[in-house]
Amino acid sequence: MSATGEVTPPGRASASAPADSDLLERGRAAFESGDLDHAAQAFEEARAAAPESGAALLGLGKIALQRGDTAQAAALFEQAVGAEPAPPEASLALARLHDLAGRNEDALDVLWLAVHRHPEYGEGWFELGKLLGRAGRLKDAEACLERACTARPDWHEPSVELGRTLQRQRRYAEAVTAFKRAVTLGRCRPETYNDLASCLAYLQRNDEALVVLEDLVRKYPRSHVPRLGYANALFQLGRFDEAGAQYDLVRAREPDNPFLKWNRSLLLLQRHQFDEGWRWYEGRLLAQTDDHPRAFPFPRWRGESLAGKTVLVYAEQGLGDEIMFASCFEELLAQAGRCVIECAPKLVPIFTRSFPAATVLAAEERAVPSWLGRLGDVDFQVAAGSLPGVFRRAADRFPGRPFLQADPAKVARWRRELARLGTGPKVGISWRGGTVRTRSVARTIGLADWAPLLGVPGCRFVSLQYGDVAAELQALNAAGTRVAAWPEALDDYDETAALVCALDLVVTVCTALVHLSGALGQEAWVLTPSVPEWRYGLEGDRMPWYGSVSLVRQPRDEPWGPTLERVGRRLAGFAAGRRGAATE
Repeated sequence: MSATGEVTPPGRASASAPADSDLLERGRAAFESGDLDHAAQAFEEARAAAPESGAALLGLGKIALQRGDTAQAAALFEQAVGAEPAPPEASLALARLHDLAGRNEDALDVLWLAVHRHPEYGEGWFELGKLLGRAGRLKDAEACLERACTARPDWHEPSVELGRTLQRQRRYAEAVTAFKRAVTLGRCRPETYNDLASCLAYLQRNDEALVVLEDLVRKYPRSHVPRLGYANALFQLGRFDEAGAQYDLVRAREPDNPFLKWNRSLLLLQRHQFDEGWRWYEGRLLAQTDDHPRAFPFPRWRGESLAGKTVLVYAEQGLGDEIMFASCFEELLAQAGRCVIECAPKLVPIFTRSFPAATVLAAEERAVPSWLGRLGDVDFQVAAGSLPGVFRRAADRFPGRPFLQADPAKVARWRRELARLGTGPKVGISWRGGTVRTRSVARTIGLADWAPLLGVPGCRFVSLQYGDVAAELQALNAAGTRVAAWPEALDDYDETAALVCALDLVVTVCTALVHLSGALGQEAWVLTPSVPEWRYGLEGDRMPWYGSVSLVRQPRDEPWGPTLERVGRRLAGFAAGRRGAATE
């Protein structure tokens, strides 16, 4: 009982018996100088004067931790957390010990209590945000890190961690703001500048990214991380020779770096240097990214004889790439005794119809798919993206012929449906491609810019644009331009394939529709940005993958307007030719 007659709560020291501040200061000074014995003596004396002094218990816990006695340290920190007043640093120390021991929930509980008691304790909010982020609770982590930034506006680390949390959510513009705040506050590590540049690159702010990376390369000339980022930024700006020179510098120091191999391969493939390019492309399998492919318990196929053997081809990368790599399946099926093909669920009907000799299975989100145990003996596994390294090592080894088949009955039904639109060629259009991570800014042309095409008389336009575009089409139709749309057909890729085949022409930006159209043998005109993805090469109006696809390239440093006007004139000629053929 205290002098006032109030009962002191169990586990809490009386506020009327504070530890001697001189003893505590002496203990802290000795600890900082490395004199653990004198530090322990001072803290013990302070504890003797106030048996449950949080500050003294904290000091003794830090000494126990320094001496390697984590169990004793944890016990002392826990007592300090229960003291009154409880130093918030004790909660931080105890939470870190819990975390090291794998007790994540215990660590979170301690930190939540600490920030509840001390809402201005920036270090607590920061540590809580980090732990929540590691647990995948990104929204909660974001909120805590924002509180840390507010509580400690002079400290750069919370802004760095907030930037990374936003980056993981692919909210790159907000991440840029956080990273920029961090670099103005303190001396950040090179990785922070690299993360900033990566976010800028995702937003297609490549000039800004280049400035950041140029400075970083000057500061750390022997580090491969900023130099690789610098090379990639040059690549995205279309400065390909300079990018190649930077890749060569990294190659001289770290020839086996998987990110070097992967990124340099794209430069080689873009130049149609297929033999070397595909070899370097295998680096993607070793690069630890979100897109890193799963490992199956079978030997990797590297081109050995498949006579009488079973091979599993597993899916990787985006839908368009899955279709593009499927151009190699015919050759693989001709060699293998049995072929199992994994693909995106929406491709299963098309692949099953197009490759009847194969067993086609849907990819699953789980690491080990449910069908794996039903396959029986499998001799080899191979990533779909590794097949071109065997079958497409030179330009003359691209057949260019269609290899996918739409459902004939569905095609016929769509032709009848399209006929109701009226006479004239039926032209499918798609104006938005990719995601923020896959250069959507460069692969998107707003519908307002399509006027030179949509105004061509006699054509009937059909939306092939995935996603919710109802408002865009409604605005277009209100302005007098009719674009038909069947969203349900785009939700079912087998229906999409049939609709594409029923059209007379597809005009599209760079998206999976390019690959679907080409694989089906449908004529397609592709609006290709001045700095294209590697799949489209650097020059020419054709892709080696598809004979029916032609590329309309945007000239360097020119807006899309003049290119679309040229395409409009070409479309007018196409429509006139169709009308002429119809009257013959």
